[in-house]
Formats: sequence, structure tokens, C-alpha cells
Amino acid sequence: VCIDSTGRAAHERGFRVHQLSDCTCGRTVFEQQHYTQEIFPIYADVCTAGEITNRILDVERRKQPHMQVYCPPSPQASLDVNIKASKAWSCKQDRFARTAVILIGYQNDYFSPTGVLRSVVEASCERVLSKTMDMLHQLFRTDVLLVATPIIFTPSYSELIQPSGILKVIKDVGAFQAGTQGAELVQQLADLGGRLKVVPGKRGLNAFAGTDLGSVLKDAGITDVVLCGAVTSVCIDSTGRAAHERGFRVHILEDCTCGRTELEQQHYVSEVFPLYASSVTTGRKIVDEIMAAKLSARAEDGDKRCDERPSGGAAKIQDQPASPKLPEVSRASRPAGADRFSIEAAITSLEPSEEPQPCQKTPVHSPAFDVGRRQESSSKAEADHPQQLSPSDGDVSTLDVGAVTSWMRRNVDRGLQEEISVQIQHSLIDRAAAMQHRLSQLERRAASRRPTAA
Repeated sequence: VCIDSTGRAAHERGFRVHQLSDCTCGRTVFEQQHYTQEIFPIYADVCTAGEITNRILDVERRKQPHMQVYCPPSPQASLDVNIKASKAWSCKQDRFARTAVILIGYQNDYFSPTGVLRSVVEASCERVLSKTMDMLHQLFRTDVLLVATPIIFTPSYSELIQPSGILKVIKDVGAFQAGTQGAELVQQLADLGGRLKVVPGKRGLNAFAGTDLGSVLKDAGITDVVLCGAVTSVCIDSTGRAAHERGFRVHILEDCTCGRTELEQQHYVSEVFPLYASSVTTGRKIVDEIMAAKLSARAEDGDKRCDERPSGGAAKIQDQPASPKLPEVSRASRPAGADRFSIEAAITSLEPSEEPQPCQKTPVHSPAFDVGRRQESSSKAEADHPQQLSPSDGDVSTLDVGAVTSWMRRNVDRGLQEEISVQIQHSLIDRAAAMQHRLSQLERRAASRRPTAA
């Protein structure tokens, strides 16, 4: 824990680090051996107390009286984020109030079949890339900040002075050179375009060191960071510790991170990450948590607006505006390159054109929430309007899920059925349940404010 964190921090500040294998305590013999043999050599020289003592004495014997002892430059006194203020601020914020996904190491030298460091993560890179993109596609239309922090060096590697460990390996094999294909982001991330914010400047293990990542997150009001990428024991762990020290809640995705071996991955997921991370979870679960947090925040905001309304009787229930009809979607009508986000376009067309007024509601026993009437409504709508279907209410969350599914089967080819099911049907079910609960609260509130008979 502390030995590894301090060693990484010293390395990032330009010091040569020496870890003493016989003067450090691990929680278990296995952990001590694993760190001594696999982790510390990534950034430090590993030796014993006797060896380091002999080296120091040899240097002292060779020194001449007129020579000055080399003193490394002192580390910067301040971090780019005020740690105490950041921690105090983040503790007051709701979980997932503002989230950033930090993508580390998604470059061709790791993930391309011809990458020079492909062998380091070959066992899991394809699965990790697939899981990561599934998560990003579900978060694409949210306000979650997506950040990539590629590591890139000049062709001469002038940024590295007497590198050791993994940085020496990178220099020796010529990885991540500026202007080469290996240093570029994988094509899947590049296709996200302007939705992805790229923060340059990473030259070591920690994505915060030497970059503007700290100020980017602070300016965006981020409270929670989600880490994914490569390599688990190197950049993921270093960045996670640094984010925790800066007051962010850290969430690490076990199915979206690459370890050098399966044993190493399991060890970090079960033993190391829980020491400082708020959660160690999967991409699917983190999406569900973020969406649930946003729904809860919206419901609380609605309660506040109702509480601020002047008293004076029951609220007037207004009719909701009619929603536009569902559009016809076919592969031939989509522009080139629109396959991935055509579903999102369909969802956008369903959104009401105006924001609903505060405290507006539909009756609790609306057909949109009545299971028995839902199936009947779906069949009747399909029979009367075989080519189009209109929702009964103004909000997407009140759509008849069965009718939407029927519409999807008529208008979209089978190649997109699975993606539609994940992005629309699953989302609508969750949102409908949340809306039903919200409407019940509003009805009880309105009933309590009705004037009673004298």
C-alpha cells in the first residue's frame, strides 16, 4: 500500500527509487514476493539493505573533497488540485453527481495485432476493448465526461532520463513514438470524435503527472472517476491512487482493465484496488449505477420545485402535449457511418419538444403503467396502425414497452435487434418504474393539499 504508492510518487517526481526487499512488509508472503518480483521492478531498483549500504559506502569512498554531493531537485510543493479542499468538496456531493471515464493506454501498440507491446496484454485485450466500447456506447448520450490520456514520446525519447522498469522497455522496443501508428488511439475510440476529450502529456505511469487532467476534472466539477484500460498493475493502479489522493471517488472496472497475467488481474481486483477504490465493478453495473443516480437526482429536483410552489390548494393538472410519432428507420435510409448511433437518433426523435411544467403528472393508473392494458393497447395499436405507432403520453418514460418492441421488429433489421434491446427497451422499463413511483408521490402530495370540506 504505502510503500508502493510512495515509490511511484517519487519516481514520478524524477527520483531514482530503490526498494528494499528485506525491509518491507507485505500482508502475505505471496504479496511480498509478487511486489518484489513483478511490481517494484516496473519503476524501481529492487535490492537488499546490505546491497544498498555497500553501494552508498563505495560512492562515499570515491568522492573527492572538492566534489559536491548530487542533490536531486525538490518536488513541487503543491499539486494541481488542493487535496484538502477537494476531499471536503467531494464528500458533500452525491455519488455519481458528475462522473468522468478515464481511458488509459487504448493505443495501437497495446491493442493492435501488430503492436510492439501486444504480448503484454494479449490474453485479455480483445475482451477488454469490446467491453469498454459497449459501456461507452451506452454512456454516449449522457453528460458523463469521456477522457483519453495517451502516452506519447518524441522519436529520441528525450523525455526519459535514465529510464528504468517499464519505461526502459518502452524505449528499448520503440513503443508510443509520436507520429507512428502505434502511438495513435485505437480506431474504436477515434470514431467517438468530439465526444472524447484527449488530454496529452502523459509520460509515465500516472495520468495526472505532467498533464492537465487534474484541472480538466476540477473545471468540470467531477466527483467520481471510472478507470479502464491497460495495464492494471502499472498505469491503472498509479492513476487510481493519484485520483484517490486528490479527493475523487475512484471506481475501477474489472472487465475493462488488462493485467499482464490472469493471476495478477485477480490479485489487484480482489486485494489491491479495494484498499482505496470506492468500488471495483463491471462496465454494465457502473452504467446502471450512473443512470439510477441521475434518475434519483431528477426526482429530488422535482420534489424541491414542488416544495417551492406557493400554497393555496391542489395543483392544477395540465394535459401533456402530444408526442411525435415514431420515425421509420431502415438501413437504406441511414447515412454512411451512422449504424452505431442510429438508435440514439431514434430515441432523440421521441423526446418532447418542450420541458414539462413543474409538478405536471398523468393519472397513476395510466394505461402506460397498467400491465394488463399495456398488452391490449399494444395489439390494438399494431392492428390499427401497422406502419407507425404513437405513444400515449408526452414523456419517453411512459411509452408502452411492448408496443415499442413491436415497432422495432417491423422497422429495424435483425442485425440491430440486440443493440436496440439494450439501449431502448431496458432503459424504458427502468425509467417507467421510476416515473410510476414519482407520479405516486405527486398524487399523494396533491391530495394532501386539497382543501377539506367545512
